[in-house]
Amino acid sequence: MNKTIETSKAVVSFIYGVLASLLGLRFVFRLFDANPANGFVDFIYDASAPLVAPFETIFDSPVAGNGSVFDSAAVVALLIYGLSAYLVMWLIKTVSTPAKVDKQNKTVEPSANKVDEKDDKK
Repeated sequence: MNKTIETSKAVVSFIYGVLASLLGLRFVFRLFDANPANGFVDFIYDASAPLVAPFETIFDSPVAGNGSVFDSAAVVALLIYGLSAYLVMWLIKTVSTPAKVDKQNKTVEPSANKVDEKDDKK
């Protein structure tokens, strides 16, 4: 594949990896009632707050008696951002793959489905 395509997909994967790490840590910290006065925990909460904000009101986040919270917004955000990253990488691949025109049948096929010409000769 083209180096630009691979680089684009790597950038999308990296960005999703960072987002997933922040959201995963937020989920675990809230689940185990981490001390928000701790600098690292506070940083994770602050950095991930804008990422979960659009999903805060979809589901309630149940709170246990010990302060533990199942952060449903973080789970939904992980799913939505994961699906979005997959969709963006699929679009990058699809848009950047040239189409193969079959002149005999006058059909257009993406070259991603193309069988290697060496295999056709065997």
